[in-house]
Amino acid sequence: MANKNTSDSEECFLTRKELAALLQVRPERIRRWERRGLIPRLAPVGTRLVLYPRTAVLAWLARVQTNEDRTVVAPQTTPGGGPHNDIG
Repeated sequence: MANKNTSDSEECFLTRKELAALLQVRPERIRRWERRGLIPRLAPVGTRLVLYPRTAVLAWLARVQTNEDRTVVAPQTTPGGGPHNDIG
C-alpha cells in the first residue's frame, strides 16, 4: 500500500496499480472508471500519482458486490480462475 506506516486512526491509500491488482483488472480500466466518476479517488498527488482511500474503495466494492451501487459490475473471475476484464 502507498502509506504503510500508519496508525489505526490514519487513512491508508492504494496506488492505481495496487487497486487494479485488488480488483483483478488492468490499471487502464481503473483510469476509465476515474474519468467516468465511478470509483472513489483522492485528488492527484503531484503530476502523475493518484491515490485511492482504502476504506472508501472497500466500502464502494462492498456496495457493488451487493448490487447497491449499479454503476459498474463487480469484478469476477472466469471459470478458469483468471480475472474477467469486461467490466465497465
